[in-house]
Amino acid sequence: MFTIKRSLLKWGGIVLALATISLASADSKEAWRAYLSKDYGRAIELANPIAESGDKDAQYLMGLVNKHGRGIARNDEAAVRWFTLSAERGHPDALNDLATCFSRGEGVQKDEAKAFDYFRMAAERGSPAGEQNTARMYATGVGTTKDLTKARFWYERADASIYMPQLRRAQASRSTPEPAVKSLPDFCRPEAPPVAAMNRAKIDSVSGSLEVLIDATGKVRGMRALNLSAEELRYEIVAVFSQALRAERCVFAPDVREASVQIPFKLMLVP
Repeated sequence: MFTIKRSLLKWGGIVLALATISLASADSKEAWRAYLSKDYGRAIELANPIAESGDKDAQYLMGLVNKHGRGIARNDEAAVRWFTLSAERGHPDALNDLATCFSRGEGVQKDEAKAFDYFRMAAERGSPAGEQNTARMYATGVGTTKDLTKARFWYERADASIYMPQLRRAQASRSTPEPAVKSLPDFCRPEAPPVAAMNRAKIDSVSGSLEVLIDATGKVRGMRALNLSAEELRYEIVAVFSQALRAERCVFAPDVREASVQIPFKLMLVP
């Protein structure tokens, strides 16, 4: 398994994935090791034949060296080619970086609609940068129809993805078990269910659980809706809880801080 730990860089409104590589792939391990050591010539020598044979991680590496001119002259068209090949094999960061090329018009004709499609695919595959960029495009209406409910959904996913590594480090340093939260405090509960969305779907109740990440100050750092009885309402459910949990008054008690908790819920329409 080839894994990538991601940090994020914002440039011109677009969030870029900065890859720090966990070297576990036998085929591309040496190429990435050379890349991280800034021995770009060696990285290209090792990665190119592997990339040509279809290794998506090596293809992503070749996209990066071409995009940033590392070890070779910068070539945006070649970067797009390599990112496309890697993206076709489902590489989340390649999808995000390919979207960035379309958004900026670098190596390809500028096309914000295509950029959105690729950002969305990156987000669906768990790219934090892709999640943030998808949220931004929904929030601004660039490349897609403006939709603040969907923007909030993806911003919450992105915040959870970004905060999760820090949370895991905090959890590893303590011996106490993960706290259990059976219900939300009254001051963190939504004032109402997503009535309009539930009426449109002809649903009078929806249940599931909410995964909420809580930082050291008791504030929420991202959330995901799990096991929904009506998956088509996932955007509205997250938006309703996000508005309540992000309110200034919503602060979790010390015993559930620096934790990821799952909270069951049921929302009902009252006649």
